[in-house]
Order: sequence, then structure tokens, then C-alpha cells
Amino acid sequence: MRRISLVTIAVALMMVCALTAPALAQKKSAVSKEPAPIKGCEGPSRAAIKVLDDFMDGFNSKDIKKFEATYNFPHVRLAAGRVTVLEGPSNRQQIFETLEKSIGWDYSRYDERKIIHCSPDKVHVAVRVTRYRKDHTPIHTFDSLYMVTNQNGRWGIQMRSSYEPER
Repeated sequence: MRRISLVTIAVALMMVCALTAPALAQKKSAVSKEPAPIKGCEGPSRAAIKVLDDFMDGFNSKDIKKFEATYNFPHVRLAAGRVTVLEGPSNRQQIFETLEKSIGWDYSRYDERKIIHCSPDKVHVAVRVTRYRKDHTPIHTFDSLYMVTNQNGRWGIQMRSSYEPER
């Protein structure tokens, strides 16, 4: 009787672990702490991180207007060997559907963010991002560098260079 009870407990624990693994993976992938602002540049550092938070929120909500509201224009992106320049907001809503269809993407999370340079009107932030499927399994992880600028009192992402894999 005792062996059956231990086996039952072991099976129950394995089931709990299996059921909670996706939630734990999701929590683990979230940024555990905010990056430290550079001493003497706390205001711009915090402004840049706020922009990156809004950027990821817009991306994950799959809302191109909210996503591009975090840009300063012209906006330059270097990824997969291509340079893209946006002179102003677009209606590129299809970028989200393309990611969903091509790699099974559902959402992304920052794994790491580190402010590496800062001035009163520009902040460079190194980030590591993981893309996930709906079941919370990772698709891929890549590094990027974001240049966040202050244009006329408005902080936004001016440039980004990414090591995102080609789709």
C-alpha cells in the first residue's frame, strides 16, 4: 500500500510540473529586473526603458499603430542583412501575420536589457529577446542594439540593429 501511495504522489508531482512548466517558462523569460541607469544620466535611461516597454507592448498586442508610436522618424532597422528606413508611420499590419505564419510566433519577451551609452538626448540599449509560440515554447533568442533618441522632447526608437534570424 505504501508503494502505491509514493507512486501516486510522484505521478501527481510530475503532472503538476508538466502543467505549470509553460507558465514558469513565461515568467522566467520576463525581464527579472530593470536595467541600471547610467549614473548622471538617470532621466534619459528611464525614458529609454519606458520606450522599450511600450515597444514590446505594442509588438505583442499586434497593433502596428501602437508599435510604431514608439519610433522616432526616420526609423532605421538593420536585420537579416537588410536595411529598412521608415520615413513615417506605416500600415504594415501584415508583419504580425507574417511572423505568426512563418515561425508560429505569438509573443516576445526581453531576457536582458543593458544601457551601454547615455547622453541627454540619446541612449544605446543592448537587449536579448526571445520569441515564443502560443504554448510558451521558445522559437529563438537573439541580440539587438536599440538607439533611443529625444526629438523635441519626445523619446522614441530611432535605430535598431538586430541579429534576428531570417524568416
